[in-house]
Amino acid sequence: MPHVVPTHQLSARPVPVQQSGQIITQVDLDRIRGNAQSNLQVEDRLRTTLKNQLLTRDEIAKQRAERTKIGDELRKTQTKPTNAETLQKQRAMQLNNDAIRAQIEDDDIAKIMNTLEMQAKAFAVRDRQIVIQQRSKVDIEVDKQKQHLMNQEQLKKLKEEENLKVEAALREREMLKTSFEIELKRKEQKALLEEEQKLREAEQFKAQAKKQMQHEIELIKEKQIEIQRLNVETAKINEEQRVKRLKYQEEEKKLDLKIKEQLLLDEAKHIEEEQRKRQVEKENTLKFMQDQQEYQDNFAVRNEIEIAREKATMEKENRQYQAKQEAARLKAIKEREDAHEFEKLSAEQRNIKQQKLALEAGREAEKMKQERKNWQLEQLERRQKQALEAVSLQEDFEKQIKSKEKSIIIEDKKAELQQIKLKEDRRKEMLNALKQEKINKLRSAGVDPKYIQQLENLNIGELMKK
Repeated sequence: MPHVVPTHQLSARPVPVQQSGQIITQVDLDRIRGNAQSNLQVEDRLRTTLKNQLLTRDEIAKQRAERTKIGDELRKTQTKPTNAETLQKQRAMQLNNDAIRAQIEDDDIAKIMNTLEMQAKAFAVRDRQIVIQQRSKVDIEVDKQKQHLMNQEQLKKLKEEENLKVEAALREREMLKTSFEIELKRKEQKALLEEEQKLREAEQFKAQAKKQMQHEIELIKEKQIEIQRLNVETAKINEEQRVKRLKYQEEEKKLDLKIKEQLLLDEAKHIEEEQRKRQVEKENTLKFMQDQQEYQDNFAVRNEIEIAREKATMEKENRQYQAKQEAARLKAIKEREDAHEFEKLSAEQRNIKQQKLALEAGREAEKMKQERKNWQLEQLERRQKQALEAVSLQEDFEKQIKSKEKSIIIEDKKAELQQIKLKEDRRKEMLNALKQEKINKLRSAGVDPKYIQQLENLNIGELMKK
C-alpha cells in the first residue's frame, strides 16, 4: 500500500544550515507516513470487505433455504405425515368449511331456503295452536291440580333447606369462636418466645464483638510486620533491576551490530524473492486472462474471478508496501550511520550533505505522489468498469423479470378460471347440504310433510344459473 509524504510536511521542518546534525530520522519518517495515510484507501478496502461479507452471508442463506426445501419435499414424499400434521390439515379443512358455510348462509339462495323453512315452521305452529285450543276443560283442570301439588312439594323442600342453613350457621359460629381462642393463646406464646430469643441474641453479639476486636488488633500487628518485610525485599529488587538494566544495555549494543549485518543479507534475499514473485504474478495474470475469456458468460464465475483479481491486487499492494517499509527501515539505519559520520565533517561539508539529503527527500516525495496518482487512476477505472457491469446485469435481470411476468399472467388466468369453476361446484354442494339439513330438522321436529314439499322441490342449479 503506497504512502505519500506531502511537501508541506517536509517544508514545515527544514534542516537549518546553521545547526549541523539535524536530519530526518526514522521517527520523523514514521510520523510523516502515518499522518499521510490515505482515508480513501481505507474506505475502499472496508467497502470491499463488507461486500464480500454480504455476498458470503447471502450465499449461506440461499444454501440453507435450498437444503430445508429439499428436506421438506423428501420428508413429505417418502414418509407418512405425523399426527400433528394430520390434525393441522384437518383443522385447516374444518376452518375452510366453516368459512365457506358462513358465506353460503349469506347467499340469496340460502335466504330463500330460510324463508321456506320459516314458512313450514309457522304452519306447524299454527296447527299446534289449533290442537291446543281444542283440548278439553278436564285436561286443563288436571294440569292445574298437578301444578298445585308440585308447588306444595317445592315449598316443603325450601323450608327444609332453610332449617339446614340455620343449623350450619350455628355450627360455623362455634367453630370460629374456638379457633379465635386458640389463635390468641398462640400469639401470647409467640411473643414470649421472641423476647427470650432477643435476650439470647444480645448476649451472643457482645461476645462476638469482643472476639472481633481482638482479631483486628492481631491483624494490624501482622500487617506492620509484612510492610517492613516488603520494604526490605523492594530495596533488593531495585538493586537487581539496576544491574540487569546495565547488562541489558550492553547486550543491546551488540545486538544492533548483528541486526545491521542481518539486514544486509535480508535485502539481497528480498530482491531475489521479489523477482520470483513478479514472475509468478505474470504467470497468474496470464492464467487469469485465459480464465476470464473462458467463463465470461457465467455471472457467478465472473464474480469469483473479480474477487480473486481484487485479492491479488491487494496482496501485490501489501508486498509493495512491505518492500517500501523495509527499504525505509534500511535507509533509516544508513541515515543513523551517516549521522555519526556527519558529525565528524567540517561545516562546509555538512551544508553540502544537508542540501543533498533535502533534494533526495524531495525526489522521493514527488515519486510517491506520482505513485499515489497512478493508484487512484487505477482504482477509478476499476470502479467505472464495475459500474458498467452492474448496469448491464441490471438490464438483463429486468428483461428476465418482464418475460417471467408475462408467462405468470397467462398461467394465472387459466388457474383463475379453474378456481372459479371449483368454487361454483363447492358452493352448489354446500347449498345442497344446507337444504338437506333444513329438511331433516323439519322432519325431526314433526312438521307435516306437505309443508316441507316446497323446500324439497327447490332447484338450486336453476337458481345459480339465474
